Amino acid sequence: MTYSAKFILLQNFCKSVFNLKKSGKNFNFESPEVISKSAKLIFCSKEEKRFCRIVHWERQEIPPTYPYALLTHLHFALVNDKNFPFPPFGLIHKKECIECLAPLISGIWNMTCRIDTYRQVDNGVEIEIVSELTIDNKLFWKSTSIALKKTGSGVPAKKHEPISVTSDTHWKIPRYNGLAYGLISNNVDPIHLSKFTANLMGHKQAIMHGMWTCARGLSEYKNLKYPFTVNVKFISPIYLPAEVLYKKEDNGFGVYSLDGKRVHLLAEIS
Repeated sequence: MTYSAKFILLQNFCKSVFNLKKSGKNFNFESPEVISKSAKLIFCSKEEKRFCRIVHWERQEIPPTYPYALLTHLHFALVNDKNFPFPPFGLIHKKECIECLAPLISGIWNMTCRIDTYRQVDNGVEIEIVSELTIDNKLFWKSTSIALKKTGSGVPAKKHEPISVTSDTHWKIPRYNGLAYGLISNNVDPIHLSKFTANLMGHKQAIMHGMWTCARGLSEYKNLKYPFTVNVKFISPIYLPAEVLYKKEDNGFGVYSLDGKRVHLLAEIS
């Protein structure tokens, strides 16, 4: 991430405080203004190696989740744009679709991100953020992030069927793994940094980044073949420190609580 990108990230973090007054009232869901941001990304092999270490990536090619470490400032700029109807704090990352058309390579990286879709659901609004990465003017990678902005109250939580999962693969996630990954991925949301900062945001403990869990799961999935698509659902938070189960399936993987009774993440690979 360049110094200019870090400055934009800091600038947008400050803007977020002033955008807390946004309510989304009178927003036109039928024909919203398209919000788009783009930037040249600086690929740095040293930073990429740090990313590989924290997500346990051992393959030769660049991790398919590494672009997320470079586009944070663009996503932050999108949700702080004057045409974005809601305050950026409180957005919940629900789903992610990653399309890898070919193994990522070093070169001239350019990222374009946009928001053009809003969907009203039972307990709020779903927002789609589409990101496209070109390397040397060729499309290599695309992602669609689904975020939820809760606007309703009194909506009953969905009840999940009881499960019982067993696996021989356990991950021990240290207390400050959220801070460590946040510094590498440039995602320094307070809910991930420490118990103290998470408490300020209404959470009992720091929460591990969903994208770290996704990246760690892909590292365990040894038989990735390009091109491929990963559809990820973030179902329940992982409070730090934690020990979780990882279970590989023929078409993806799941991450579960240590007792195997709660789902944290499900990923389908095609």
